[in-house]
Amino acid sequence: MTRRTDFERRVQLHLSPPRLRLDEALLDVASSCPDEATAVAVLADACQQRVTTAARLHDVLSSRGRLSRRQLLLPILDDVAAGTMSVFERRYLHGVERSHGLPTARRQVKVVTRRGVTYRDVEYSDFAVVVELDGRFVHAGPGREWADLERDVDAVARGESTLRLGWAHILEPCRASVLVGRLLRSRGWEGEPGSCGRDCRAGGGGRRAA
Repeated sequence: MTRRTDFERRVQLHLSPPRLRLDEALLDVASSCPDEATAVAVLADACQQRVTTAARLHDVLSSRGRLSRRQLLLPILDDVAAGTMSVFERRYLHGVERSHGLPTARRQVKVVTRRGVTYRDVEYSDFAVVVELDGRFVHAGPGREWADLERDVDAVARGESTLRLGWAHILEPCRASVLVGRLLRSRGWEGEPGSCGRDCRAGGGGRRAA
């Protein structure tokens, strides 16, 4: 049995039977997840489906007096608010970009093309570099492959460079940071990927990654 304070505000009493408000229920589920990745999936999926927002979840979480794993959920919601809409995208944000001192990218950038509206996963706007994150484990078929190719060609036609990364790349974040850094430097970035630890392959601008 779960005891709750502020019952009237947290529960939809006009429904039959009464039930928790969606944001409250999502936070309860996320706080009881067995690991961080599952909690990310719960919160990011809800925001991606537009049934709620990271800001609204953050406000509800802040208003709750006690909730287990609060310190885990707060940074997850901050990342979702910044545009990381999956476990895969969050792995790139932390493992590749932040851990190696790459520039801060824009995320979920809306782009209107002749084929309609699309959203870019990661865009380094100052350097005209786009990183598309493909978290699929299985082949998506020729339709998706052609759509990806057309998006990449559209980017080239606008003078931008696109790098498409999958799980195989993100599971080697140091090596991936070297490639992203090399592309950024070719487009005017004056920095270089930093080391995330003693065994990092990116230290010194990735010279050891060759």
